[in-house]
Amino acid sequence: MKALTRQEKWLFGLTGSKAKTTAAQRAAIEREGLSGMTIQGVEMVRRENWRRARDLNKSVPALVLALQRSGYFSWKMKLPRGVKPGVLCECNAVRLAAYGAVDWGRLRKHAYGSSSAYGAAVREESNGKGGWDKVVWRYADYGCVLSPDGKKVAYSIRRDRIGPVWKVSSCFRGRFFFEGRPVRLLMPEPPCYQLRLRDCLRLLQNAGFTTAYLTRQTKTQIAAGSGDRGRKGELVLIVDLGRLGFYHAEARLNVVATVRQAALRREESREQSELEAIVARGEAAGVYVCAADSYRAGNCRPGTTAFAGRHNLEMTRHYTAGELLQLANGDARFVRAAVITALRRERRECEQGYALLEEHRA
Repeated sequence: MKALTRQEKWLFGLTGSKAKTTAAQRAAIEREGLSGMTIQGVEMVRRENWRRARDLNKSVPALVLALQRSGYFSWKMKLPRGVKPGVLCECNAVRLAAYGAVDWGRLRKHAYGSSSAYGAAVREESNGKGGWDKVVWRYADYGCVLSPDGKKVAYSIRRDRIGPVWKVSSCFRGRFFFEGRPVRLLMPEPPCYQLRLRDCLRLLQNAGFTTAYLTRQTKTQIAAGSGDRGRKGELVLIVDLGRLGFYHAEARLNVVATVRQAALRREESREQSELEAIVARGEAAGVYVCAADSYRAGNCRPGTTAFAGRHNLEMTRHYTAGELLQLANGDARFVRAAVITALRRERRECEQGYALLEEHRA
């Protein structure tokens, strides 16, 4: 079967169908009455439906009617070119007036409503039960629609026999006159930009993480912290930290700081494991340890002083790790922590080429 032409593809897009085969797509076009239609023909049908809707709803402002019809999915009911829907807004003054305009009588559980494109109405919500267990809440909805150019406001606070009563007022910088006094609109917040993984990749690369990349991984690969590249699964952002492994970064503004902190924590953990292995093999016996190393390791001053007193050690002297580990009877965990801290300090002093005296003072 011959493939769809460019015009037929456009017509099929108007149907809303999810057909996959060419025959089913042509059938969908015919079913919607679009066979042989042109862009001008579609626009003519939409304008005729819009004119008919205006004639049937003369009491509804055009900007409100356009907002009501903007949610239609049928290609015939969509707005023609040049017709723009209004913007649904909130206004406290109109909300209060709509609530006061309802004759609640003996009705209970009623409250303020929200803005609606269909004007003033009493909206009811129940708990889904029946009989004596049924509870009904009533809300006084109102209408408040701003024109696309922001120069007019249509509002509705009451209904008559036909339907909601709409009034139109001029608007300037979000303010309009309502019942003889100026009031302000509560403008809808503009949609915030959603940060993407691609944006975070650019941030990381600009910060120096040139090994960051985007790929797709399965849930099993993500849980294992794998750095595999694939084409199946969800999109992930991975930073290759070399000997520290792979890090899966999330889409967040402080992604650079997060990756740096993760790399620092992994480096500290790797160094801690390496130093513990050195101490366990007995290769740190010649490292000199002082009381300041014990404090930096997290040992308390009373405990360090008590250990030195039991073994006749001077708090101002340095002792080798081998000597201290031989004396560590029941205190091996605390002594080992002090030795590891001393080994880390000694490494740092060797790298920088000098030692700071305040790091050796108790």
